[in-house]
Amino acid sequence: MIKQIYVNGSSFTYGYGLDLPSFLKELNKYESEYPKWDASEEERVKFRIDNNWPTLLQNKINLPVTNEADYGGSWERVLRMTSDFILKHKNPQEVLYILEMPNSVRHDVWSINEQRYKKVTGNVGWGEPYTHHEENAIMNWYGSFEDGGINFEKEIKRTIFLCSWLRELGCKFLIIPTEQLEELRPDGKEGKEEPEAMKLLSEEIKKIDLNLVKFKVEKDWHGCSLLYHDKSDYTNDYEYWTTNMIVFYNDYIEGRIGNKENGIDDGHPNLLGHQKLSEEIYRYINYYLNF
Repeated sequence: MIKQIYVNGSSFTYGYGLDLPSFLKELNKYESEYPKWDASEEERVKFRIDNNWPTLLQNKINLPVTNEADYGGSWERVLRMTSDFILKHKNPQEVLYILEMPNSVRHDVWSINEQRYKKVTGNVGWGEPYTHHEENAIMNWYGSFEDGGINFEKEIKRTIFLCSWLRELGCKFLIIPTEQLEELRPDGKEGKEEPEAMKLLSEEIKKIDLNLVKFKVEKDWHGCSLLYHDKSDYTNDYEYWTTNMIVFYNDYIEGRIGNKENGIDDGHPNLLGHQKLSEEIYRYINYYLNF
């Protein structure tokens, strides 16, 4: 029996932007529902936590939600923290795990200088304070050893291994990809071929079909999924859908922070975006648990 929900991911699950003074200063001109840009940090942080999709989901499903997502977080970080949570939990089978899969350029590294894990996002100085030595090490690493396509293949393999372990433990879990768009071909669009990694791993990915949250979208946004639609066993009444969180709330352009009028250039979900995400994830949880 599910008694709680564990969530992890990146900025899209953290609620990035909902409490930033630089965003709020512009949003206050158009949106009365947001706190004032010069409100106290405590008030702004509370607003972000109260209005991100995991908290809204908690209100709908009436189960406590632990949200360990952070902006700039990597899939490596998600796997590490989720594993730690499971290993320390007395009854991990009583938890529903909802894991948002960030882009594959990011890493989770151990800082010898600070004796803690630090986020590496591909941009040094974003989200973490780095020493000069660390900045040079990160820049040299990305210049010598990083490749988006290879990283994406690694992330998919890690996902398959994680899912095998969760199933072995008897745990219920859902996966939500986000920033993998460069490696995922929209169905029939732009003439791009399926990445070689997807061809090799497609049969394994099909085995976690049910564990990939499906978001209902309009026809124009069909695709960009870890699953190709003609291969999926999804039997709900969604004619067009995606497994990609960004594609889903992009379908509702009003659900993004920023537009041409307010001058904010950002693709994170706003209040409406988080509301729609919570509704769609809640809908899929009901389908998943009753399957």
